[in-house]
This record gives sequence, structure tokens and C-alpha cells, in this order.
Amino acid sequence: MKIKNFLYKKKNYRLKTFFLLILLIIIPMCSIQVSADSSSENNEWELYVNTYEALDEIDFSKLNDIFKDYDLQNLFHVDFETFVTNIVEGDLHVDAGTIFQYLFDVLFYHIKKILPALIIILVVAVVLKCLECFSPTVFKDGILDIINFIAVGFVVVVLSSLVLGVDNVISDTIASLQNIINLLFPILLVLLSGMGAYSSVAIYTPISSILTTGISNVLSNYLYPIFIISFVLIIIASLSNKLKIDKFIDFLFSLFKWGLGFVFTIFSGVFALKGISAGKYDSVSIFTTKFAIKNYVPLIGSYISEGFNYVVLGSMLVKNAIGIAGVVFIVLVILSPLIYLIVAKLLLQLLASILEIVGSFNIVTLLTKVSKIFVMPIAVLMGVGFMFIICISLVICTANII
Repeated sequence: MKIKNFLYKKKNYRLKTFFLLILLIIIPMCSIQVSADSSSENNEWELYVNTYEALDEIDFSKLNDIFKDYDLQNLFHVDFETFVTNIVEGDLHVDAGTIFQYLFDVLFYHIKKILPALIIILVVAVVLKCLECFSPTVFKDGILDIINFIAVGFVVVVLSSLVLGVDNVISDTIASLQNIINLLFPILLVLLSGMGAYSSVAIYTPISSILTTGISNVLSNYLYPIFIISFVLIIIASLSNKLKIDKFIDFLFSLFKWGLGFVFTIFSGVFALKGISAGKYDSVSIFTTKFAIKNYVPLIGSYISEGFNYVVLGSMLVKNAIGIAGVVFIVLVILSPLIYLIVAKLLLQLLASILEIVGSFNIVTLLTKVSKIFVMPIAVLMGVGFMFIICISLVICTANII
């Protein structure tokens, strides 16, 4: 009997020990899971708070006004600030059909804007061709030359109005791009400062100033006037058959091409090298700062270091969202005048090809040369936009390196 009781107690003891071991294993695992879930929720909440605090401190009012002036608010159905917020939240819904409809509307708007001038040129050229056909029986010697001179002069007036419109488009677009970059860049630099990227800020501040004043002025005040000078020389050559200046016009075209390439090469090379080196230096300094806070601040060093991470991540999310929105904004601002210039160039080439069959040789030559030099304003506009996009993109890349 004693042996039986002993065995029963021993078996009971083993069961209790087994259940106790199970509890000792399960309870810590549950607490770890609960702690992990709680920590994950806290991390998301901290990142959410820091991100929206950074957004709330930014004044988007002027950018909202420009966004509305270009009718982009109707395209995206939001203002610029909400556009940035949607990018941060990953909730940006852009309807492809709406974008294509916008492009077709812009395209046909510019075609209808340019088409009347080209129809006038077509009518003048056809009438001149008809007069040339009747010249042996109707006109005396020298009268046809005067009529030809008047017709070419009339075409020159029409083309001059078209070129004047191009000049207004280029100047207004460059002014708008400078205004946008002057509003965007201080915001991006402040967010970089909040992340501790002081070396990048020190580099980008003078470069942004050079971009918005120096290089834009070089393109608009020194390279773009080559287009105007070339147009004037083409007009002079078309009005006087004795003056041969085609080689000089080709020289101006080459001068423009090499000048544009030189400006882009210098800017892109210096900006890229400086931006990448600054990002590497800032990444080391920020890592050192976090290490020092975590290891040398007693008791609360790890908490402060984690908080610093959330501040950096929140600023990075906001800065990248603003940068992406800025790139989209710049592309859309450039898009309409760029379509205008391309449409004008292609329609001039199309009209020249039609008039080659039925029109006057002088008018065909004039239209062909003018359509060729339309590459210059297109290149200036794309060049300014390209530099602004590179400028913003490198700021985003530098922060991502950090």
C-alpha cells in the first residue's frame, strides 16, 4: 500500500512538473508576441505622427495657387497639398483615360491655335503660284517680282507673329518654372536639415541659386536669342536673293548646339558628384550621431535614438513625396508649351512639303528653314525643365542614400 501511494504521488508530481514547464514556455511566448504587436503598433504610430507633423508645418498655399492656375487641380481633382499627402499615403489614383484626354485636349487646342496662320500662308502661296502661271500674258516684266516680294513679306509677317508667340511661351514658362523651384527647394532643404543632412544642404543651397538664376539666364538670355537672330537672318535671306548667309545660319545653329551641350555637361557633372559625395558624408555623420546618443546618454539614450529614427523617416517620406509631386508638376507645366512648339514645327514642315508641289519656291525655302530652327526653343525649354528635374531628383537620391 505504501508503495502504491508512493508511485501515485510520484506520478502526480511528474504531471505537475510537466504542466508547469508548459506554462513556463507558453506564457513568455505569448508575452513576447503581445510585446511585439504592441511595439509594431507603437512604431507605426510614431512614424505616422512624425510624418504628419512635418506635413502640417509646411505652407503649400503658393504652390496650391500655381497648381490651380495651370488647371492641374481639375486634372487630379485635388490641390497640390492633397496631391503630396496622397503620395505619402500611397493613395494616388490617376486615371489613364483622364491623362490621355488632357493630352488630346492640349494637342487639339494648339493645332486650332496655329492652323489659321498656316491656312493664310497656304492661300497666299497658292495665289502666288496662280499668278506665276498667268504672268506671260497678264503681267509686264518686273511686276511678278514685286508681287513675289509682297507675298513673301506677307508670309514673313504671319511667321513673325508665330515666333512672337513662341517668345512669350518660352519666357512665361521659364518664369513659372523658376517660381516653382524657388518655392519647392527651400522646403526640401528644410526637410534635409531636419534629417541632419547639413553637408547636403550646404552644397545644394548655392547650386540651387546658380540653377534658378545663372544657368536659366544663360539659356534664356544668351542661347535662346540665337533663335531670334537666326529667324531674322532667314527673313533677310528670303527677301533678297542676292544675299547668301546660309552658312552663317548653320554656324549659329552649331554654336547653339555646342553651347547647350556644354552647359548641361558642366551642370549635370558637378551637381551629381557633389550630391553623391554629400550624401555619403551625411550618412556617416548621422550614423555616428545615433551611435553616440544610444551609447553615451544614460538610461534614455536608446529611446532618444529610436525617436531620432522616426523623425528622419518621417522627414524622408514627406521630402520624397514633395519631390515626386514637384517633378510631376514641372513635367506638366512644360508639357503644354512643349506640345505647342512641336506642333508648330511639324505643321510648318507639313505645309512646306505641300507647297513644294503647288507653291512658290521662296516660300517653301522660308518655311523649311524656319521649321528647322524651331529645334532651338524646344531644346531650351526641355533643357531648363531637365535641369530642374535633375536638381529635385538628386535631392531625393541623396536623402535615400542617407
